[in-house]
Amino acid sequence: MDTGGFSRTNHESNTQKLEIEPSPSDDHQFHSMNALEILRETVRILRYNLAAFTLTLLLLICPVSAILLPNLLVDQSVVNSLTIRLVLLAKSSGLPLLPFVRNSCQKFSETAVSSAACFPLFVTLSLLSRAAVVYSVDCTYSRRKVVAAKFVVIMQRLWKRLVFTYLWVCVVIVVCLTSFCVFLVAVCSSFYVLGFSPDFNAYGAIFIGLGFSVVFANVIIICNTTIVISILEDVSGPRALVRANDLIKGQTQVGLLIFLGSTIGLTFVEGLFEHRVKILSYGDGSSRIWEGPLLVVMYSFVVLIDTMMSAVFYFSCRSYSMEAVEALEASGGGTQPIMEMEFRYIGMKRIEHFHSSKPQPNQFTILVRNVPSSDGATVSDTVDRFFRENHSSTYMSHVVIHRTSKLRSVVDNAKKLYKKVHHKKQADPQRVKKTPMRFFSRKDTPEGHYEKVLQELEHNIRLGQAEVSSPGKEVRAAFVSFKSRYGAAMALHMPQSVNPTYWLTEPAPEPHDVHWPFFSASFMQKWISKIVIAFACLILTALFLVPVVLVQGLTNLSALEYFFPFLTLILSMKIVSQIITGYLPSLILQTSLKVVPPIMEFLSSFQGHICHSDIQKSACNKVIWFTIWNVFFATVFSGSAFYKLSVILDPKEILFKLAVAVPAQASFFIAYVVTTGWTDTLTELFRVVPFMVSYVKRSLEPTEEEFEVPPMRYHRDTPRVLFFGLLGITYFFLAPLILPFIFLYFVLAYIIYRNQFINVYEPKYETGGMFWPMIHYTMIFSLVLMHGIAIGLFALKKMELATYLLIPLPVFTLLFNEFCRKRFMPIFTAYPAEVLTKRDREDQNDPRMGEFYDNLVSAYQDPALRPLRFSGSRNDSLTSPLLSSTSSEV
Repeated sequence: MDTGGFSRTNHESNTQKLEIEPSPSDDHQFHSMNALEILRETVRILRYNLAAFTLTLLLLICPVSAILLPNLLVDQSVVNSLTIRLVLLAKSSGLPLLPFVRNSCQKFSETAVSSAACFPLFVTLSLLSRAAVVYSVDCTYSRRKVVAAKFVVIMQRLWKRLVFTYLWVCVVIVVCLTSFCVFLVAVCSSFYVLGFSPDFNAYGAIFIGLGFSVVFANVIIICNTTIVISILEDVSGPRALVRANDLIKGQTQVGLLIFLGSTIGLTFVEGLFEHRVKILSYGDGSSRIWEGPLLVVMYSFVVLIDTMMSAVFYFSCRSYSMEAVEALEASGGGTQPIMEMEFRYIGMKRIEHFHSSKPQPNQFTILVRNVPSSDGATVSDTVDRFFRENHSSTYMSHVVIHRTSKLRSVVDNAKKLYKKVHHKKQADPQRVKKTPMRFFSRKDTPEGHYEKVLQELEHNIRLGQAEVSSPGKEVRAAFVSFKSRYGAAMALHMPQSVNPTYWLTEPAPEPHDVHWPFFSASFMQKWISKIVIAFACLILTALFLVPVVLVQGLTNLSALEYFFPFLTLILSMKIVSQIITGYLPSLILQTSLKVVPPIMEFLSSFQGHICHSDIQKSACNKVIWFTIWNVFFATVFSGSAFYKLSVILDPKEILFKLAVAVPAQASFFIAYVVTTGWTDTLTELFRVVPFMVSYVKRSLEPTEEEFEVPPMRYHRDTPRVLFFGLLGITYFFLAPLILPFIFLYFVLAYIIYRNQFINVYEPKYETGGMFWPMIHYTMIFSLVLMHGIAIGLFALKKMELATYLLIPLPVFTLLFNEFCRKRFMPIFTAYPAEVLTKRDREDQNDPRMGEFYDNLVSAYQDPALRPLRFSGSRNDSLTSPLLSSTSSEV
């Protein structure tokens, strides 16, 4: 087996080929990666060598974190003394003693003293943990076992070189920080001497700090890569620093994204520790004893992931420098934000799925509506003549659509009766289950009665099919099939007539995905139905405000006592108040929300959609915005502005209202995540309700039919996941304590829904990534909403500088959304010409295409018009005729 890789220059080993998942059939070439791909690669490596990394986490990283996080070795008097000196230095330089200046001096002092006090730990356990992580990653790629004894031998040889390199890294960091302080003091002093105001000095210091943060991040990236190089390559000290600087060229922005993610993670855990352990436990003693160790483990895990990503980043940079062409492609992906990476990833997955799938009828077929009438010619003749004249080289066949709504109900009844008769004929009377429910079911009907009814239905279906197929009963629409995908795409996207209201084309769905009932509706009926459905959705939204107001009334005990004075005594009981304000509101709200997805699906089915997938996408979109409005906005405003409903929708005050109302509902939404998110996810795993329904149904009417595998209800589950994402984005800076609960929800959802997709649900249609744009737009809305709340909050706090700095963020977010829409959305609306022609050329040499074209001719025939065989000889086949008369076809 040939596997791609690249060599190590470590003096202990020869050149080794690196791969993590070898494939016996494909050449796996290690390539340069963007930040998101590096994170995925890190997770795969962690799962592959979980025991080794867990041991490193517990023995080497956790002890350092347990001392570093609570600052056990830090003398607070030294920190205070250094802080005072820095504040005096800032004041003498002309900086105003604003809160952010004092806080910066305090944080810088704590970091400096903590680093100096913990230096022995950094140069021993911390450095050893980095070496262990890099060694484990290298063993994973080279397909070697992680052996502790071998690692000890390697460290005995490398330790002096590693410590020497680490000391050089520390010198570089200290010099960088010192240079920044000297430069900042010099610039501010110069401005002060020249007569500039202290506020101008403060703005100048902010811009200098922002510029330095980018430079310092690059220095940290180089230093982290230097440590990896000193372990894997035969260089150390200044040479390793120079080597790292050369290696990361072209991949700096990828490293910056990695550094940004790890910094946010470490800062978040430090903030939680500061609030939940230091402040609470030293204040009123209300912290939990398990919070400290849990946060230490979380901090250690972030450090482990950061170290692993540094090692993977080294391998990615090696591949980047060795393969110029692949480097050019990877550098473009690494410069984009995470959402663009996901859009690019989903789009490429969509193309890969198209290349790997078998030929499908919908790839060769389009739907043509508003076929113009011709004197003396049927719809079929008109369609055939038009496409033979204008698409003679690619046109193959067509199927005219008929009005079969009434006939379809008769066919469905006949099929149900067919299955019932078949079951009765095969059932053994001695083996019929006598369950308690069976005694309440209706008495069995003689088989002869069913056979007579079946014969009557067979005759009625035959007459109905003949009547529907007669001239004048057609819908002026047809499914038109072509010989190639490219031919179908050309006909789809090209205007077919001088009159733009004729020969309207749209993509054809999969044959089993077609929603046949609504083909009979005219253009005016569809237009009216869309307006009616829009009003129905608005009415439903307004009606749903009743349970929302009821729920928020339960969270506001003072309001309940005001409107219902007789409940004052009951509400004063602690356990009653906890149940009413904690669990009961979320339970009532979730129970009310259960009926929304089926209603939205029912309404969407009348909007003129031609396939079930479009109906579910439309319903999904409705449920998303229904949930955002009724669960988020209505809950927020009705809960915290219970007596001010008349001013909630004032456009001038909306941001300020959100800034006040959203933080006030943090506790409710934390309870909502626990009671709704966790509960629904676990309920999805056990599927208790479907099990009980199936049990009762089979008890009332025993049958030997196979269990029908349920499809995935996207319009039910997707809005719920997106709503929790909105809560996480909105509350991450208002109430960060909600994030662990949301994170646990997403972990449970990933595990459970992955199992459901693989082992439980059966796809009713192929989505092909078509739900992703909806997800993307919801995330963009969540970001803009978060920006608006932050702007309103800082404006209320009279923080003018922060408010002005935040104003461009929603503008940039919307510009980014426009970029993604123009850059990636075309992939989701149509496949590129180069992709279609490539598949068409591949199909020319496929011997199975002849059979495929034969089946394509009748693929879109209406099921109600297909021949049904309800008579013939008796046998045990489920599809065999049941009656004894001669076989006939309808």
